[in-house]
Amino acid sequence: MTGCFGFFKKNKKDKKPTSSAFKQQRLPAWKPILTPVPVIFICLLIGVLFIPMGIVLLVFSDDIVQVGPFRYDEDCPVVDNFTCNFQFTIDQDMQAPIYFYYKLENYYQNYRLYVRSRSDLQLRGDDYSRDALDECSPRISSTGDDDEKDESKLFLPCGLIAGSYFNDSLENLRYKDDDKIIDWTEEGIAWSTDIDNKFENPPESQPGVKIPYIDTDFKNETFIVWMRAAAFPTFRKLRRIINQDLKAGEYLITIDSRFPVDEFDGRKSIILTTTNWIGGKNPIIGILYIVVGALSLVLGLLFLFKHTFSPRRLADTTYLRFGN
Repeated sequence: MTGCFGFFKKNKKDKKPTSSAFKQQRLPAWKPILTPVPVIFICLLIGVLFIPMGIVLLVFSDDIVQVGPFRYDEDCPVVDNFTCNFQFTIDQDMQAPIYFYYKLENYYQNYRLYVRSRSDLQLRGDDYSRDALDECSPRISSTGDDDEKDESKLFLPCGLIAGSYFNDSLENLRYKDDDKIIDWTEEGIAWSTDIDNKFENPPESQPGVKIPYIDTDFKNETFIVWMRAAAFPTFRKLRRIINQDLKAGEYLITIDSRFPVDEFDGRKSIILTTTNWIGGKNPIIGILYIVVGALSLVLGLLFLFKHTFSPRRLADTTYLRFGN
């Protein structure tokens, strides 16, 4: 018995790491000693740089005109064969290009099963086998059977994301006074990489159950925007781009509500906004720069005051206390 135990002990794998510079953390490294002078300089430098940067970001953010969100799901409920003319106010002039968004609240596109329920092969128009559609579970066929083999009963496109496509009709944006329709476009609302690489229309002969309002137009940019899942339950997605200036005043838009939100206590809204080099309206970034810069500046001045009037010699052993 002793011999057996000796055999296993002898052949037991040694878990001790090898004596290399990498595994023993002996690689050359820069180990700066933060003395008072460089710390004070860094704090003051951050304050001097961040505060002006924050002010600039705030100024440019204030230049962006954003109106909304205007909630419309209460005024325009989901009712068959019913459209409503929703009225809202633009309180200041807006210069083109103007971006028209719809906003959803309390809708969890980031749910893991929801995000994974799609077939990229099908969306790209590639040849695929029936097994490739298993990724779309639990929305593969119109019969509800995930093992369905009849191609005429398979969804085209399949998956939860495509099946829950936001299909509200938002059309005929116009001035209230003269009913003049405002031109807008769908072109350019989706990422060019998505349009070129991720979506392609299937062959016309491809059988399957089509989704209303999409049919087999996988290159529809509104559909492509929807298929890019949002990270948070409250999100907005670009719907149209308006390439003309809008004057302040009352506006109407014709809405046919088809997307129900009452079941999950959701809300639907529309937003119009301009942009500039910092993107959309977002004063938080500028405020954070100013706050961080101000804190760094105050700390730098406090350290400078302390170091000037009550300096401490580096490595002064009188500050060490041993025992009692």
